[in-house]
Amino acid sequence: MAKRKFKNEYDEKGHLIPEKEIKKRKYKDPFHEIYRRDKLLKIQYNISLEQYEEMFERQNGVCAICGISKTERLAIDHDHFCCDKKGSCGKCIRGLLCSKCNTGIAYFYDNIDLLLKAINYLNSFKN
Repeated sequence: MAKRKFKNEYDEKGHLIPEKEIKKRKYKDPFHEIYRRDKLLKIQYNISLEQYEEMFERQNGVCAICGISKTERLAIDHDHFCCDKKGSCGKCIRGLLCSKCNTGIAYFYDNIDLLLKAINYLNSFKN
């Protein structure tokens, strides 16, 4: 049996409330973390929390670059040249990255030529 993401909740008759129903309520409750996270993702990246979770599952919960599973939330990587500085249109999202890989790409300005030069530089010191 799959592990439930939400704590068990029961209706007034003592029946277990299906997880889908609990999730729906949490998305609508402005004081709940899920609601806040969903709103933030919509504002910043034009995607829902559900879409984020689908990406996370497609990537098996690991960074798209290093493949390491992190306990921290994975960052949403998007093409910074597509949209304004305040967010994303949602169409230019490339994947989910750990904070180190996301920062690394940012320091190279998403420039493939610059990244290739860095790779060549590192390769030149290989034994």
